[in-house]
Amino acid sequence: MGTEIRTESVRQQEKAILDKENPKSAIEMPLNKIPVNKCICGCNAPMLYAKRDCKIPYSNARENFTVILNTFFKHNPIPALVSEEQPIDLYDFFHIIQKVKKECGRVSWRRVSKSLGVFKSSSEFRRPLRKYYKRFLRNFEDWLKDKGPVSIGCIDTSLVIIILKEFLPNFINQKPAHESVSTEQTSPVSQENSNSEIADLIDYLISEIEAGKVIMKKRKIEEDPPETKKPISKDPIFIIYRKNKEEKKPTIQKVKKVKPPKEKKVEKVPKDLPKLDIVNPMTDEYRSKDPALMGYRTDFRKGYLPIEMQEEHEKMEKVQAERDSKAHFIRKKQSAVNIKRSCGVTYVKPTESKQLGVRHEFPPLPPLAFQVGTVDRIIPQDEKTQYFNLAKDIIKEIFESNKLIRTTIQLGFSEEDLKKYIIGEKPDGEEVFIKGPKELWRMLGKDNFVVLHFNADERTLFTPLGPGQFGNCKIGFLVKKGLCGTRSVKRCLCLPEKDDDPLNMYATQIRLELYITKSLWKNALSTTRKLLCAFIAEFEGYIQKLLPEWNDLRENIFKTKIIPEGETIYKALDQCSCPKDMTPTPPKSFWEYKSNIRPGNLDKCPSCLKTLYEQVKTYSKGIEGIFESKSSPNWFYLINTRDSFSYDLKVKKSYIQYKDRRITKKVYMFHKDDLPSNYKDWDKFLEGDYVRTGVVAFKNCFTHEELKDLEQEALNTEANFLKGQFINSTAQPSFGAGGKIKRTKFFFGTRYMWTSHQLAEKQSKIAAGVRIDVSETPAWMRTKIENPLVEAGIIEKGFINSIAMNIYHDGKEGLAQHFDDAVRFKQPIYTVKLDSDARLSFGSQFYGYLNGAFCIPCPRGAVCMMEEFSYAANSAKHCVRPCDLAGRSITIIMRQIHPFIMEEARRYDEEIDLPTWFSTLSLDDNSVPYSKQKEMQAKIMMKEDGAPKSSY
Repeated sequence: MGTEIRTESVRQQEKAILDKENPKSAIEMPLNKIPVNKCICGCNAPMLYAKRDCKIPYSNARENFTVILNTFFKHNPIPALVSEEQPIDLYDFFHIIQKVKKECGRVSWRRVSKSLGVFKSSSEFRRPLRKYYKRFLRNFEDWLKDKGPVSIGCIDTSLVIIILKEFLPNFINQKPAHESVSTEQTSPVSQENSNSEIADLIDYLISEIEAGKVIMKKRKIEEDPPETKKPISKDPIFIIYRKNKEEKKPTIQKVKKVKPPKEKKVEKVPKDLPKLDIVNPMTDEYRSKDPALMGYRTDFRKGYLPIEMQEEHEKMEKVQAERDSKAHFIRKKQSAVNIKRSCGVTYVKPTESKQLGVRHEFPPLPPLAFQVGTVDRIIPQDEKTQYFNLAKDIIKEIFESNKLIRTTIQLGFSEEDLKKYIIGEKPDGEEVFIKGPKELWRMLGKDNFVVLHFNADERTLFTPLGPGQFGNCKIGFLVKKGLCGTRSVKRCLCLPEKDDDPLNMYATQIRLELYITKSLWKNALSTTRKLLCAFIAEFEGYIQKLLPEWNDLRENIFKTKIIPEGETIYKALDQCSCPKDMTPTPPKSFWEYKSNIRPGNLDKCPSCLKTLYEQVKTYSKGIEGIFESKSSPNWFYLINTRDSFSYDLKVKKSYIQYKDRRITKKVYMFHKDDLPSNYKDWDKFLEGDYVRTGVVAFKNCFTHEELKDLEQEALNTEANFLKGQFINSTAQPSFGAGGKIKRTKFFFGTRYMWTSHQLAEKQSKIAAGVRIDVSETPAWMRTKIENPLVEAGIIEKGFINSIAMNIYHDGKEGLAQHFDDAVRFKQPIYTVKLDSDARLSFGSQFYGYLNGAFCIPCPRGAVCMMEEFSYAANSAKHCVRPCDLAGRSITIIMRQIHPFIMEEARRYDEEIDLPTWFSTLSLDDNSVPYSKQKEMQAKIMMKEDGAPKSSY
């Protein structure tokens, strides 16, 4: 079943036959004598020729070819083609010959062999091909050029009318001389004959319908699924009745435009008329059939290594979720990149985002934080006791020696504000000095960021600073209000747990972290790094012991409305002009911290004895809200989530010369001594001291003018979809408040099922959920993106068979963590970033926003590739965090769906989806579309069976 574009020679032959039979034009012939060819299969259905609409997937070319070939050789079956014991597909063989003849003007058997995949063919291989072609396919080729392939056949005539009414509207009520829908260069006479033939036949058949000789009775479908659990009716969507009347031949008259007749009452259909049921696969019974019993393959999880790698990751993720679910309810969502998170050592890098060339005022993306050191990651088990003892001595010396410590309080700080402050892009807040952390509870209010300032060098670690001084070490407390697991909070506070405790509770979350400069970490010795990690871990335990006392003090203030006085908080006064010698005696070695007297600021000037600091007994910057609160203050609770990444990757650069530009190739790598625990067989990807992550980025692939053109093409594509110029399933827009589009997800060429109602039936497993009921890939994606990347050697020629496009309109909706499923897709995977800068995050936890493993910058115009069999593609899920989108962003994803899955998808489309779609066609304007019917019935299945579980 399909349509045909007839060649010019065939049209001229038909015109000659018509002119010979009747010297008058075909328009003036009686409608009942218009020559209509019949289907070659013998079903006697009419053959209707027209330009095929490329958006409508009528049929599969390979299946059509097989049917025609078998029809031609039905009296003498054609044997299989085998050369040197290698079977050859006749469809590929025949079409390769046609292509070679078109290019060379003759059949070059060496080129035919090369196209079949045999680059060094022998005469023994080519001889059977040549002999087979001359004996069988040459006559078939001549016959095919003369007769042409099957068009609309093997369908009931009444259904042909419906299809024509639906898809050839420009032929209805149209003058015969109008332009042909074909885009080929044909003569005006042949176009007129072809169009007039179709127009006359359509008018004739429709006149039969209007005369009441063919009546369709359509069953009503409820807009909303019924509340009851009764099965959906197994009757067809509509039934076609035929009246038992002899058909009258139409009178001979010219086709003229006539005003539509007034509506007439339709005669009632007699009960005794025969009915023709169209098979309807929309029934519950059909849709719940096991795909394997229908002859479809359902197991696609074998024979491809990335599938096994992704499954292993999923198993690790499941085990970790079960182990950690008791500690915190949200951990069921975390990644299997097994890095135990707690407080640690972090440095912040300035943003790499420049937002170059964007057409909007988008701000650069926020800076990036990297938690590069924790106890479990840096210190071996047998050395932990030694370093923890050193850390205890340092804490005792700093916080129990009455030395004043510079402290600043930043009010209303967000995560982005924190990072900018650490790298010096935001000014200091209010400054106070403390003699120990016991009074910190007065400063820890909602959205406050409290910082203790120190300096470190090769001689001394954690030197307290004076007024206005900045160091390279900061102990930070970020305070937020949030929902936490009740049992997790109680265990943190050493409180007894009860069986009737609620699952969750609101708490004042405190995130403790040691922030240092990148240069300090990169230049530090291994011993210094270990000591820094041990110090912040021991300090976390020190603070945790203070939490119950702090919570009791806050509760007492809420009840009494009185702030207790303290003695350890000071403010700096105006400094005198006397010189001060605060140079410490340098230690003899790094390990003399416990005996070395640390330098500190002075309470009084040694020269004039003027007081330098003023005591503040009732400091209340973080507890003022307790007085106005109507409920008890939330408990303080230390959290272990971080908006940071564990690995600051090494970038290896090289260059590719393409046309007039130089493309920068960036390969992202781990250090071999610092790898994720779930990195398997890393030695296979080792290059010197570094191991490939599996992500490669290409910069400068497109000029600024080319990017502007691509961005406009993308927006035009979306506008055309909203105008209805694409098949509905091609795009899936997401809407926010007020009906504003937030994200539009496009599938071209193929799509895959992923929503809950799509996965609610067994047939979603057919072809791994891949479907071809979408529009073809726009030409600009092939010519302006894929082809240049193929020419530059970045993408293999012919590799891409599926292109998707995501348009993020406001930058507030990211993309959840996921794999590009290896069951469906063959790797590598390519993405192109347009319109603004973004980032791709890997191995994130807690809904994909926190505790990430690493991230890849994706500036505007960048091309990102995830390599086959790589860690990034198969062992760490990736996502796009909302904080890594500054505004509208466009991503184009280019992939290859496995060829055997594509074949299953085509077969499903021909045997099930397309016939079902035909069975639901209707002339009624109020009819329910096929896709809507499927969605409605899927909702009923979901109500009865519960939420579906995706297998892919």
